[in-house]
Amino acid sequence: VAATMEKLEYQVKHDLLTDLPNRQAFEQALNSDIQTPSNLRAVLFIDLDGFKQVNDSLSHSVGDQLLCAVGERLEQVLEPQHLVARLGGDEFVILLRDIQDSQQAETIGNEILAQLKTPFIFSHYHLKIGGSVGISLYPEHGASVDALMKNADIAMYAAKEQGRNRCQIYSEWMSEKLEFRFSLEKDLQNAIANREFFLQYQPQYSIKSGQIIALEALLRWQHPSRGRLSPDVFIPLAEETGLMSDISAWVLDESLNVISSLRQQHPDLYVSVNISANEFLTPRVLTQSIQNTLSKYHLPGSALELELTESVFLEHASIASDVIQVLKEQGIRLAIDDFGIGFSSLNYLLHLPMDTLKIDRSFVQHIHTDGRTKGIIKTILELGGNLQATCVAEGVEIRAQLKELKQLGCQSIQGYLLAKPMSIGDLVTFLNNNQAPQDSSLIGCNN
Repeated sequence: VAATMEKLEYQVKHDLLTDLPNRQAFEQALNSDIQTPSNLRAVLFIDLDGFKQVNDSLSHSVGDQLLCAVGERLEQVLEPQHLVARLGGDEFVILLRDIQDSQQAETIGNEILAQLKTPFIFSHYHLKIGGSVGISLYPEHGASVDALMKNADIAMYAAKEQGRNRCQIYSEWMSEKLEFRFSLEKDLQNAIANREFFLQYQPQYSIKSGQIIALEALLRWQHPSRGRLSPDVFIPLAEETGLMSDISAWVLDESLNVISSLRQQHPDLYVSVNISANEFLTPRVLTQSIQNTLSKYHLPGSALELELTESVFLEHASIASDVIQVLKEQGIRLAIDDFGIGFSSLNYLLHLPMDTLKIDRSFVQHIHTDGRTKGIIKTILELGGNLQATCVAEGVEIRAQLKELKQLGCQSIQGYLLAKPMSIGDLVTFLNNNQAPQDSSLIGCNN
């Protein structure tokens, strides 16, 4: 009986998967520690970066093996007096006892991050993940278990927002920022139903013909109390909270609805829509949604271009390759957005049938003043030619930039010099009046 009770008590206080102490055991230990004031203590809240992709793209079984391996590494990096526990999911927590100062806590946090960055190898998998670490100190950041846990968690969110794979010690401003984040997340859930999202369209011009060949659909959010919010503010939040798939479905439906109407007068026009890396984790859902929406508006695949970032191919190479093949069979165009600022390896381009390389605006901005930048764009244009892909220069704002692009042989351009993003109403008027820029001498046959 005693042995049975001891076994049950052990199970109650330990995580069944990793055999680490669980939340209950950790909080009891932390509470006991802070009842006896002595040297400084710290709580480290750890969340794995990239774990969801492992679960979704491989399997939960592989994810479980990874969690066990993470637990083992955390125990190996810590001295015996410290305590590591698993809270659930991909969240771990550490109690550092008898440390000298906050710098020592941060040093240990960085050692943990270094361990997480080292690839995990088991079976035939070679997995790369990372982590974000939030730190709270006793008694500076709280005199209770709840306060210390909460503030370490808040600091972890701050670490994620500042780029992930880093440590962050709690500060009061983080609580205010997190409140804003939670408030925005709640509002984001209702934004589609409340018709707060809308699209603007920015034309892409052919330099040779001077005509509009495509429209990029740009998502905007008119928040009822905060005004218009930049996509940089809400898109990352939408991806983290799983709301991006619903938003993308709305963008796809809305943009294809618009292009189906415009193609009655402009039959070769197509619309370019951004797709996030996370959407490639559910390839069947993505391809079926695209096919259903094209069919809904009686459009061929050539009416749609999908803009993807380079991270799609580096983080989800095998999945991306299969999805892209399916999309190409449907006639859908594929573009790499912000090309040139992502990764140094171009090997992935050899195996992907891309239609468009969109040259990032950071290069275009300095093309007329920096010879090295001009050389990079020239190289990208040559690369595009070898891959039989069209190059589109983004962010063209002044004549000098356009002049250099024309001399280098860039095929297409997009930017405020020619046309700003506009509502569908303004776009229809713009197209009906004149497709060419206000100054027709800028591009086309009259240059």
